[in-house]
Amino acid sequence: MKIDFNNVRRSALAHYKGLIITLQSRCDGRTITVDVAEIEHNLNNLRDCLVGIACTYQPGDSEFQDVLGDERVLTLGEDLG
Repeated sequence: MKIDFNNVRRSALAHYKGLIITLQSRCDGRTITVDVAEIEHNLNNLRDCLVGIACTYQPGDSEFQDVLGDERVLTLGEDLG
């Protein structure tokens, strides 16, 4: 199986950009007021992209190591906190 990480990274950036645009448009200089429904799609998809990227590594490649370790395997949609 192969995964095109260019598309995963592009998707993450697109969802990040959408989230930032929405937040900036709702900022009055001191506070941000936004309905959850306005950011939910981008936030959830950004989280899923980042979890996928974080769970991917190349065994034996010190430049592309497992950032989570063996103690924990995340699923998409899991709260990282």
